[in-house]
Order: sequence, then C-alpha cells, then structure tokens
Amino acid sequence: MGEDVSVEATSNMPLASAPVCTVITSDGMKEGVVLSLDTLRTYIGTLSTVGKNTGEATVTVSGVDSVLGNTGSDSAIFQIDARGEFFPSDSAFVYPNPAPIKEKYGNKVYFSYFVNQNAYMEIDVFTLEGKRILHYTPTGEGGIRNHYEWDIGKLGSDVYIFRIKAVAKQGGKKSSVMKKLAIVK
Repeated sequence: MGEDVSVEATSNMPLASAPVCTVITSDGMKEGVVLSLDTLRTYIGTLSTVGKNTGEATVTVSGVDSVLGNTGSDSAIFQIDARGEFFPSDSAFVYPNPAPIKEKYGNKVYFSYFVNQNAYMEIDVFTLEGKRILHYTPTGEGGIRNHYEWDIGKLGSDVYIFRIKAVAKQGGKKSSVMKKLAIVK
C-alpha cells in the first residue's frame, strides 16, 4: 500500500490512440490512467495503490488498433500488500499542543493520524473526570496522513485525554492510541 505499480504494454499493431490501463481492487475501487508512448509500440504508465485495500486486484490494458479499429485488452491479477504497521502510535497526535496559539490557529486544534490501509476511525476527547466531550467517526484513508479540525473555543483551560481508534475495513485489524491535550487560555 502506498506504492506505485509500473505498467508496460507492447502492441503488435499500431494503435489509434494511447491505451488505457485500469486497476480494480477486490472492494470495487477503480482507477485508470492513459499510458504514454515509450518506444515505437511500447507504452508505459504508473498507477498508485495509495488508499486501496490490501488483497487481490486486476489490472487491465485496453487499446484500439489503427488499421481495422479492433478493440483489444489483456488483464493480470496482482496483490496489493500493506506495508508497515497498521496504525503506528507515533503517527497520531493533535496540534497545536498545548493549544491554542491564536495568532496561527485561532480556536482550533487538528487531529492527525496515519493508517496503512483504509479504516473506520473514532476520535474521542474526554475530561480528566472521564466525561466524553467529543465523538467523531471519520474514515481513515490508507497510505496518507488524515486530519480532523476541532473548534475548542467553548472549552476552558485544562488537560484532556484524546483517543483515536482504527479498525481496518478489510481484515478487521484494530488499534487505538490515547494521549493528552492541554488547552491554555
């Protein structure tokens, strides 16, 4: 996950236009790219696996010959594999912390996290007495840094606990992180 897949296709006939390469993952995500001419009848291109679930995927190259106008295609199956830890604890944080730094952020803080595959997320913030004051359920896009903005304008100066939970959409892998957030006004 988060890596590029290089595609090279060679045609035995001249093509009317550059062929199209499409990848379809096991969960139905679809991405396409028009291949570029590299040499006389060889076309190349790159597809990204960022944000795609692990598992089997099909890559198909389709083109139209310039002589008879016939359409042709070829497919191959490959595995998309997640790299690294599912939800690294050091990838989850809130900034600014302590908050707020009004000149730069106003009354907002930003939760930031990384998961290596698509996931269901939960962000909770608690007072030190255990009262939940925020519950948000965003989607975590795999292979990129995700962010959530929260307005802290109505909160007082205190220390709060935040928890970010992640459950992989494929395979059900679970992980959570708990850390402190200080608000100083």
